[in-house]
Amino acid sequence: MWTGICLGICGAIVIAWVLTRSYEKEFVEQLNEKEHSFRMLYQLSLFVLLHTPLCQIMEKKDGERASLHTLKTECDPQLEQLLFWCKKLSVILLVLLGCSFLGLIMGLQQSGSRMLEHYGCLQRNATGEGEQEITVEVSANGQETETIKLEVPERLYTAQELEEKWKEGKAYIAEHFLGENRDREQIVTNLYFMQKIPDSALSVSWRSENEELISETGKVYNYDMKESRTCKVVAVLSYEEKREEMEFLLTVCPVKDITGEDWKQLLVENLEAVTEEKTEKEQLQLPRTLFGRKLKYTEPKEQKEPVFLGMGLLVAIGLWIGFSQDLKKQVKKHDEQMCHDYPELVNKFTLLLSAGMTIKGAWKKIVEEYEKKKEEGEKKRFAYEEWCFTWNEMENGVTEAVALEKFGQRIGLMPYLKFSTLLVQNGRKGAKGLVPLLEYEAMDAFENRKQQTKRLAEEAGTKLLVPMMIMLLLVMVIIMVPAMMSI
Repeated sequence: MWTGICLGICGAIVIAWVLTRSYEKEFVEQLNEKEHSFRMLYQLSLFVLLHTPLCQIMEKKDGERASLHTLKTECDPQLEQLLFWCKKLSVILLVLLGCSFLGLIMGLQQSGSRMLEHYGCLQRNATGEGEQEITVEVSANGQETETIKLEVPERLYTAQELEEKWKEGKAYIAEHFLGENRDREQIVTNLYFMQKIPDSALSVSWRSENEELISETGKVYNYDMKESRTCKVVAVLSYEEKREEMEFLLTVCPVKDITGEDWKQLLVENLEAVTEEKTEKEQLQLPRTLFGRKLKYTEPKEQKEPVFLGMGLLVAIGLWIGFSQDLKKQVKKHDEQMCHDYPELVNKFTLLLSAGMTIKGAWKKIVEEYEKKKEEGEKKRFAYEEWCFTWNEMENGVTEAVALEKFGQRIGLMPYLKFSTLLVQNGRKGAKGLVPLLEYEAMDAFENRKQQTKRLAEEAGTKLLVPMMIMLLLVMVIIMVPAMMSI
């Protein structure tokens, strides 16, 4: 009954979906697929909504329509409500279809129970699947129910099926029992003695006329042989009461004639047998000879030279790039220091000029103060070193105008170019009006210095974020690990 209901629901939904594929097709196709993920069922949902009383129920939902209009004020509220209901109905149809399909599958799997209930029949396992244990409840004339466990054997082959399987089994044995050996005249490694025939209920047992040469499991003992020997093995194919023997005459070859993969397999087997021995000795003695062959052991060496060469190359490239980056950093540091010292230099120079000194005299005074501080242990400053270099040029015969002009060009920074230009121009025109210009320049330089200091402080704060995050993680680990271990 329930299987029929599930089948009916599945069939009805699928047929209705097929019949409504062209209903409002253009409208549905223009909808956003990401927003309407169940769009494939919208045509069926639209048909159900617009041709059933659900449409009237939907129209009465004024609060729902108002809510949708609040979310999408630019859209038609009635259209949004229709699409909202389409989405809900599509999900419901999809869930019904999925559940009905699962119910149908479960019902079909329980067909054996229905056969037992309606016809009193038990479903046997297929041949080769083995017997099964079934619990049945038996009631007589609707009276007391008894629970009984039955062992139901598997289905047996018919005569025709058994004949076909028998031929397949004999062919499978003849084709696969040699294992990795080439032919019956050259047995050098273990045989493959299967116990069952695949995809059938036929079983196989084996018998060897010489257990010391070939065991019943197919293992070949040819380690100490001097010459080839023959051995007969028998495969017994059986099913129920039917049995048939297959005889094979095999020639086992000595190990010394074995080469290639066969030798490797035997070598692995013997070495593994040695390593698996339980011993209290610190060292494990490997065999020096095997089957008359001298064995020499070496441990494969890892070629580390290319690794070190590669590492050296990478380090060299890294250093090359690192030096270039370091140079750029140094240049940047130089420029920052020059800009930092500029306001102080201009201010000193302006004060000296205001005191009545000449340009050359003020320049000399600043040089002497700097040289005195260096003798007292103060570090070199790039701006003052350039100042001293210009003074040396003046002392060595270079004219004041040329030396001042070279001063600005050599440094190349805009403040110093501006400063040297002011001095050169006023030197040509006369020193009148130079002091006010330099005072204004000093004020402007101090303002730029404030901005530079602020920028450097912001950069320092940004650089500190990474160490602070690492410290935060470490603190969290220190707190959390003991807490977790104590649980």
